[in-house]
Amino acid sequence: MTHQSAVTSLLHPDKNVRIRAALDLGAAQHRAALPDLIERLGREPDFFVRENLTWAVVRMGADAVPPLLELLAHSDAAVRLQAVHTLSKMAEPASAVALGQAVSDPEDEVARKAIFALGQMGDLAALRTLVAEVGHPDAERRNTLGTALVGFGQAAQAPLKALLQHPEAQRRTHAADILGLLGDPVAAHALTQALLDDTWEVRFAALSALGHLPGEEARQGIEQATQLADSRLRAVAQRLAANRPKQSSPLQERLIRPPIERC
Repeated sequence: MTHQSAVTSLLHPDKNVRIRAALDLGAAQHRAALPDLIERLGREPDFFVRENLTWAVVRMGADAVPPLLELLAHSDAAVRLQAVHTLSKMAEPASAVALGQAVSDPEDEVARKAIFALGQMGDLAALRTLVAEVGHPDAERRNTLGTALVGFGQAAQAPLKALLQHPEAQRRTHAADILGLLGDPVAAHALTQALLDDTWEVRFAALSALGHLPGEEARQGIEQATQLADSRLRAVAQRLAANRPKQSSPLQERLIRPPIERC
């Protein structure tokens, strides 16, 4: 299929023909077809055709970033979502700033995809933007954010521990949850202090997080929690203490983590 016939076939009524056209243009990396691919990417109604258009655009490399960034300002949320989805597969540093702005998109799905994209890129410049979203009211966005921040590893530790002192309880709770997911014992001291937080949800999140951490300091934090006044937290702490491996190496403790149940 020639370049021009493939571009024409992007509008064919048969989706299989459109898929073939996208694959041919992407395989040949026809740069001249990039505007047509981008334009069709925002309008294509079929999921499978869109995925092949996405693949073709990604094959164009850095040349595709500027027109995709323009789509992030589109009035149609579906178009913005497809642009962010494509940029997430490219992981080009040039898109980091725009994706950081898309994290605040009014459409939750677009924002979650932007968070995912930044997590995939691992650009430390985006870390502050993601940390600022910790504690967001939308549960799915919080889950996506937690996964993205875990990808930053140790770099996320300090800002998350700082959030344990934030005036908003939901942000403190979410920060404790993510510190547990990170599984780094350096957070044990800050999480143990959070066991005395004024808000029950924060105390529970901190205790749950300690259950995911290896090391002696985390064990001591759990032991302290067995003496808390709150009977529900005492019960969770006692279960964590009982299930915690005895005399395990740090590596073993990382591999064997007790189940946590929210009360």
